[in-house]
Parts: sequence; structure tokens; C-alpha cells
Amino acid sequence: MTEQGALSVMQSGSGETTVVLLHGLFGNARNLGMLGRALGGKRQILSVDLPGHGNSPHEARYSIEIMAKRVWQTLRARGVERYGLLGHSLGGKVAMAMALAQPREVQRLLVADIAPVRYPPRHEKVFAALDALDLTAIGSRADADAVLARELDDLVLRQFLLQNLRRDGQQYAWRFDLAGLKRDYAALSEAPSASRPAGEALAGPVLFVAGERSNYLLPGYEKACTALFAGAKFERIADAGHWLHAEQPEIFAQIAEKFFTIE
Repeated sequence: MTEQGALSVMQSGSGETTVVLLHGLFGNARNLGMLGRALGGKRQILSVDLPGHGNSPHEARYSIEIMAKRVWQTLRARGVERYGLLGHSLGGKVAMAMALAQPREVQRLLVADIAPVRYPPRHEKVFAALDALDLTAIGSRADADAVLARELDDLVLRQFLLQNLRRDGQQYAWRFDLAGLKRDYAALSEAPSASRPAGEALAGPVLFVAGERSNYLLPGYEKACTALFAGAKFERIADAGHWLHAEQPEIFAQIAEKFFTIE
């Protein structure tokens, strides 16, 4: 359970530094669990369920900036005022918005396979598949998978979505706020706000990591990244797409471990 208004946070590891992990659209804090375990030997790890996801409260409206503010408020309520940020996809946009709004607090920023740009709609099939699933008519996850497969032929994607299916009394329900996320999808597709406190820039290093086969963080987007984060560096992981933390977990964990090791 979470405190009223607070986001759900999974805490693990221990150490003098803190790294906050932010998952992507339709995900939850457990999606980055292996990464959290890899980093947690030397650090406190806080894996956050974004608003409208996992066990976190639903919001009246969703945007990158609203999500960033809610994560920041949750960290402040826990007494966390200095931290590293790692965000994947939507979580990467939220992490960038936090770094822009609170540059003195964010020690290091790792953005996984997303750029600070407006993306065209690319989840129409996912929303259509989710809308076509009558949760009152299924008796198992296998039933749900069979319905989703009519629209989505990607088994990995279906398994990712079905992680969010839970029992609610006698029927199933989604952990994420399907109606709200669909309603505000356009706002979540926007670039994070470029505003920052006057005269302040993120002091710590910034790293963008992309899957070599992904079409999210294209080379042409690097200029937009460095426009917001001067001196940002880039790495690409071979034989990985958008789900780089799942497709190449050891390589991604090594990159993150090195990046969050403060000399």
C-alpha cells in the first residue's frame, strides 16, 4: 500500500548513493528488477511505479511534467534530495523532465532508448488490442492472450502487457489506467519541457543508451539530446531493440553500473 498521494516504490540495495529507476508506458517497477539487483550491491535502488501504472494512484490527467512532479514529490516525501536517474522509454522522458526542473538534485542521468522529441502515434494497435479485450469474459491469462493475439502477433509484447493483469474479485482488471493513458496519450508523446531554473544546468553526466535495432533513439535525434543536455554521451547496444534491458540485460547492466559508479 502507498501513502495517500504517494507513488508506489520498491526499495532495495543499500549504500550512500541512490539511483531511481523509471519504467516505460504500460510497465511497472518490476520491469527493471534485474537492473535494480545488478546496481543494488553498492547503492540504494528506488524503483517507482509511474502515475497510472502498477500500484501507484491514477491521475485526473497525465503528461510528462505531471508524472515528473509526482515522482519528485514522492522522493521528497521519502527524504531523498540527491539521486541518479535511469528511465526507459516514457520513464526516460519523465527522468529528463525531472533533470531539467531539478538540476541540482539529479547527480547523473541515464536515458534508455528515447529522445526529447515529439513522437508520432505508435501504440494504436496496442490500445486497439486492449480495448478489444473484455475483462469480464475471460477466465485466465491464457484467454486474455488469445484475444490480444488477434491484434498483436508479438508474443514478448503480449507477455509484457499481461504482467499487468490482476484479479479483482471474480474478474480480471488492468493495473494501469487504460482509459486515462489512452485519453492523454498525445501529451505523453510530446517532448519533455525544456524549461529549467534560470542559469542552472545539470552538473552531472548524461548518457543516452539505445538499442541498435530500435527506431526510438535515432542518430538524427542526438542533436535534440545535446541541445538540452550539453556534453551528453551516446552508446548503442548491438543486437538489441527498444527492450534493450530485456534483450541484452547483462550488457545494459554493465553500462549502467559503470555510469553510476561515482569516482
